[in-house]
Parts: sequence; structure tokens; C-alpha cells
Amino acid sequence: AAGKSIFDKIQVDYNVFRKEESPIKILKEYYRKQLKAGEELWWIDPTAEESTVSPVIKPFKSLDDEIKERFICECMILFPEIFGSSTSKFERAAAYLIVRYNAVSANLRDIFTAGGRVEITVGEKKVVISRVAYNLYLRAKQIGPTFKSISKEKVENYWGFEINKNPLKVWLSIVEKYSEEAIIAFHEGTGSTRNG
Repeated sequence: AAGKSIFDKIQVDYNVFRKEESPIKILKEYYRKQLKAGEELWWIDPTAEESTVSPVIKPFKSLDDEIKERFICECMILFPEIFGSSTSKFERAAAYLIVRYNAVSANLRDIFTAGGRVEITVGEKKVVISRVAYNLYLRAKQIGPTFKSISKEKVENYWGFEINKNPLKVWLSIVEKYSEEAIIAFHEGTGSTRNG
């Protein structure tokens, strides 16, 4: 409504706001709640972990290989929808690439899916899986360490709910809803079983 201040909108009294140790965090939380699917904040006091360090936007292909790998693993964790079949499944990953890595890719989908289907051996038999599941298979052993390097708050922010148990187990249950073959690929890639 006309005449409403930002303090009215965020439902915090000005005197409380100005005495807050981290007032920007209150604003971030307010604006995050206003985001639509695929949208991302970039200008509002990023934490050290999510810092946009340069005003220069680079092509993804120019990033160091180690940074590319980190981005791919983070996307597999933060945006498990990439294992699904939605036509918009890479929108949040594309926004994340810009906000967190100062980079863009005209073919982001290809980073995860190029090359069609791939055959892997599961036990005694050959199984054909999607390229995105195969890319998880190749990086399965990096998922655990990458998970540990991402704050719980950041994971909860991207997943949209609080995590009250082992985040990796929660992630596996989310991924399984999108793709059974991604779960098979993960367990084969880590050499683990679904129960262990």
C-alpha cells in the first residue's frame, strides 16, 4: 500500500531493526521470501561463502577445472530437480552460476546432460542411464565432501525447508523422487549399497 515503509513491509519496528546485530540478514530473509522460482538475490550483502567477488561476468568455460567441478557438485546437491524431467530444471542452477561464480553458460544443460545415455555395470549386469545420472556416478565420491563444505543454512535456503536429520540421507530421498537411476548411479559411484 502507498505510504508503507520498508519496516512495515518486513514487519519489524525501526528501533528493533537499527539495534539488530545483522540488519541486512532481516532484509535478505524478507526478499528471499518474495523470490519466484528460478530467481536469486545477488546484490544484498552476500556471506563470505556466497560472495560475488567481481562485477565481471565470465563464460563458464573460462573457469578453472576445479571450480567447474565444484559448481557441478554443488548444483547436484542444491538443485536435485536437475535429475528430473522438467524443462525448467536448470533455471535455478543458471541463476546460481551467475550469483555465486560470476559466470554464464549458453549451454548449461549440456554441462550435465550432453552425450545421451551411458552404460554402466551394476553388479553383474549392464544398465543404461541418463547422462546426468552418469555425471553423478562420476562425481559420487565428491558429493559427501562437497556437502560438508556447504552450510546447513545455505542448503535449507535452496531446498526451502529445515533439515532435522542427516542432510545426505535427505538429499538421497529427494533425488530418488526425481530419478531412480540417479540413486543407482550414486551408490555404484561410491561403492556403497542403498542400505549402507
